[in-house]
Amino acid sequence: MENYSLKEMKRFNYLFGETEMAYHEAYLKLGISDSVIKVLYVICDNGESCLLQKICRYSEN
Repeated sequence: MENYSLKEMKRFNYLFGETEMAYHEAYLKLGISDSVIKVLYVICDNGESCLLQKICRYSEN
C-alpha cells in the first residue's frame, strides 16, 4: 500500500465529494433520487438478474 500524505488524502476526499455532489445535482434535475441510482448501479454491475438481498447489501452506505 502506498503512503499518502495527509494533504494528498484531504485533496482526494475533497475532489471525491465534489464529484459526488455534481452527480447528485444531475440526478435531481432528472427527477431521480440517490436511492434509485444506487439500486440501478447495483443491478447494472450484476447483470440482468440480481437478488433483492444483493441489491440491499451493495447499496448500503
